[in-house]
Amino acid sequence: MEELVRALRGALVTRFGDGVSAFRVQEMSEGDRPWLAVRFVLYDYWVIVFTYDRGAFGFGIDHGGVAVRLLGSHELRTSAIDDLPSVLEALDERVRLRIPDKYLDRFGGSGTVAVVSAAGAPDTLGVMSDVKSVPTARVREVVEVFERVEWPTERGALTPLVLPLGWTVDADRARGVDFATGYDIDSPRASALIVDGAVGQVNIDLTDRIRDADAVQNRAFADVARRLRDELVAQLGPPAREKSGDDARYTWDLDNGGRVAIAKLDRVVQLIVLQKRYAEIERAEERLG
Repeated sequence: MEELVRALRGALVTRFGDGVSAFRVQEMSEGDRPWLAVRFVLYDYWVIVFTYDRGAFGFGIDHGGVAVRLLGSHELRTSAIDDLPSVLEALDERVRLRIPDKYLDRFGGSGTVAVVSAAGAPDTLGVMSDVKSVPTARVREVVEVFERVEWPTERGALTPLVLPLGWTVDADRARGVDFATGYDIDSPRASALIVDGAVGQVNIDLTDRIRDADAVQNRAFADVARRLRDELVAQLGPPAREKSGDDARYTWDLDNGGRVAIAKLDRVVQLIVLQKRYAEIERAEERLG
C-alpha cells in the first residue's frame, strides 16, 4: 500500500503539479481483505476518488460527496503501477470536458461536452464532503449480532452481546443504555431503549453527527445510506421496504422476527434495530398504509 501511495503521489505531481490539493489517504479492510481509498481535489473543483481493491484500481469523480461516474478500472500487477501516468492522462482529458466557465481560462478550452451525469448545473457542484462513515464490515458485524438474538432480550444480556464488537458502556439508566462504539467517526455512539426490562430498540450512529447539515453534507448522508443498502443486500437480501431521497430508509426483516434499517436522519445516518414486538407493530402499520 505504501508503495502504491508513493507512486500515486509522484504521478499526480508529475501530471498536475499544484493542481492537486487536499490529498487524503484512508486504508480500510473488509474482513481479511485490505483496500485503499484516496481522495484529492483537482483544479480546486473536482473531487477525485482513487480506489485500490482486489488487485484493481480506478478513479471516480465526486461532487458534493456523491460518486457519479467511474472513470476507469485497470488490472494492477506489480508492473502496472507504471500505468498510472497514462491513466491520469485519460482522467485529465475527461475532467477538462466539463468545467464551469469561470475556470475555463485555466485551460484555454471549451467546457461544452458533458461526460459526467450529474444532478444540477456545474456551479451547484460542491467540493469534497468530510463526512466520515463506519466501514461496511463493521456494520455487517452489528447486523450479525442482532440476527442471532432471541426476542425478547433482557437488558442484562445486551452488554455481553455487544462487547465483542468493541463497544463499552457509557451510561446505564432505567430507560436505556448508552454505548461508546469506538468507530472512526466524530461521536461514535449507540443507544438502546429499555422497555419493561427488555431491549426495545437500538440506534447506532454510522456517520459523523452534524447539526444543521448543509446541502453537500446531506447528499453525503444519502450516499452513505444508499451505499450501505447496496452492500448489505449480499448479507440480507433485498430490503422489505425502502425509501430513497432526503428521508432515505432501507428496512430488512430478520428471521428472528426483528428488523434492521439503514436510516438517513437530519443529523446522522443510523443503523436501527427493532425487537420482534416493535417490528410487528411497524409491519402492521405498513399493511394498513
